[in-house]
Amino acid sequence: MKCLSLGLAAIIGLSILSGAGHAQSGDDRDRALIAVLEESYVAAPDPALKYLLAESYARLGQRDKALEALRVVVASNQPFLPPETNPLWRYAKDGEFAPLLKVLRDRVPVTSNGVVEFTLSGRPIVTEGIAYDDSSRRVFVGDLNSRSIFEISRLGVVKPFVAGLKNQPYGMTVDLKRRYLWVVLSNFLAGEKTPRTELMRIHLDSRKTATFSHPEARSLNDLVVGPDGDVYASDIGAASVWRISPATRRWTALVKPGSVSFPNGIAIDESGKRIFLAQGRRIVAINLADGSMVPIKKPDTLSTLGTDGLYYRDGNLFGIQNITSPGRVVRMLLNKQRDEITGFDVIESANPIFDLPTTGAFVGDKFLIIANSQIYRIDRRALDPSQLKPVVLLSYKVPKP
Repeated sequence: MKCLSLGLAAIIGLSILSGAGHAQSGDDRDRALIAVLEESYVAAPDPALKYLLAESYARLGQRDKALEALRVVVASNQPFLPPETNPLWRYAKDGEFAPLLKVLRDRVPVTSNGVVEFTLSGRPIVTEGIAYDDSSRRVFVGDLNSRSIFEISRLGVVKPFVAGLKNQPYGMTVDLKRRYLWVVLSNFLAGEKTPRTELMRIHLDSRKTATFSHPEARSLNDLVVGPDGDVYASDIGAASVWRISPATRRWTALVKPGSVSFPNGIAIDESGKRIFLAQGRRIVAINLADGSMVPIKKPDTLSTLGTDGLYYRDGNLFGIQNITSPGRVVRMLLNKQRDEITGFDVIESANPIFDLPTTGAFVGDKFLIIANSQIYRIDRRALDPSQLKPVVLLSYKVPKP
């Protein structure tokens, strides 16, 4: 099997959506993705789509088509730079590719504003999810490798919180009011033919657990808790967003399954009436009253492709991107109507520590992120712990509104 690329969310999500699930070969996933991207580009000529096309064509060994797509990316002036695991780098010494890759490398700024808050040394951790409990001042991280959740004390002491999970832990969040840690469990990258996914609720003090599942949920990804305790979870496999009411265990499709491609990071605003969803190359707002969905307008100079973690605070969206470059963290200012991004700041870009940054959590006046998840090392083969670097959590001071 080929190593999963940094576009794995889109590619695997498409394969699940098509009904082939995890059994579909890598080449078949790319061919299916190319068909969707080519059609989408005709309808909306976004260079972000050409970036994904260049990656897929390169993985299939279709050099000329990859080159053609990459030329469009270079001409767009977007700050796209293939991470080192991207198949486009196999052409780094190609006389026609090399100048294009150099232009992209020179275009992307390298900034290192983050402060190393924690380094999880001594453990072969591959992590995608992170959450913070303000009352006990503990940080929680999931480990796909051991199927465990670890807690980190304010002094940096790391110890197991919950171990022996049936599936790998992905997105997680804390419901501070009700003292719960909510975690998405999935076999998304476990190399199994049949998708399995559920939500787990863990009491922060007693560690008592409860699980919530639905037969139509395919590959839950990220989640957020509303003011009333309802949970909203993106489902990349069902191409939908679920509302889960813990008291009744009722699952409701907030948007019709199949209607929102590649749903990923999810956030809720201060009103508790609107969620924001990272969806492929755009961010959308969903009205919780009726499920209506509208794209968030944005400046042409801002690309939201590859937004993994998505968070809301004080009229701003914070996004962590990882497909279009070695990684970056962006703060996006919303208007009062919360339907348009009126400005943005790149907080961090291509930090040398970055190795597929994924998600984050607000810790007081700081934004804490997973800098080097190394998720691409998880595939059907046994993971070699010696290949993993200690996971680093970086923090950034959150600007006051």
